[in-house]
Amino acid sequence: MAETTELLRFLGEAVTPFHAVEAMPQRLSAAGFIQAEQFDGADLVPGQGYFVTRQGSSLIAMRAGQAAPAVGLRLVGTHTDSPNLSIRPNPVSGRDGRVQLGVDVYGGALLNPWFDRDLGVAGRVTLLADGDELESVLFDTNRPVAVVPSLAIHIGPITATETGIATTDIGVPTLGMHSMRELACAADVPQMISLIEAFYRRLA
Repeated sequence: MAETTELLRFLGEAVTPFHAVEAMPQRLSAAGFIQAEQFDGADLVPGQGYFVTRQGSSLIAMRAGQAAPAVGLRLVGTHTDSPNLSIRPNPVSGRDGRVQLGVDVYGGALLNPWFDRDLGVAGRVTLLADGDELESVLFDTNRPVAVVPSLAIHIGPITATETGIATTDIGVPTLGMHSMRELACAADVPQMISLIEAFYRRLA
């Protein structure tokens, strides 16, 4: 049970490859591993664990064996990334009173679950710091800020007639705490009417 809890805690922290690499050193150090700049066979102590990180996006951990290298070694590899919607450069656009983000599909994403789902934003941003130096920082909204709204079956011809969803069908996330339908129908009927009119103008 403790292992499951710790795994879920780690997955909650490792929302991007950068966050995953940031979260692992503390756990490795607690397990007795030593962080190194590079692996040098002459300085490795048999039985001791070591790890190195590269560019904040990859990590290699190893434990020096007790036997001679000629005996062999064991390798285990995995990845820290997962399919997601990657935000494009200069992504923000506006249309019909909404703020949208331009995104690309990263990896072999199963697209269906992305519709009508609360989405957060996380990643690494490079900023121009004091002295005209570049500084990279990690960020995570830690709350929903966008949604990719789906169309009702009778007004979504692509969804209604095709068996699959093409990458170009994924649309763009709309920024907000609630869906367009919830915001407009509950608080602003004229705005809902204007959105519907704008939708059909685009179809015409």
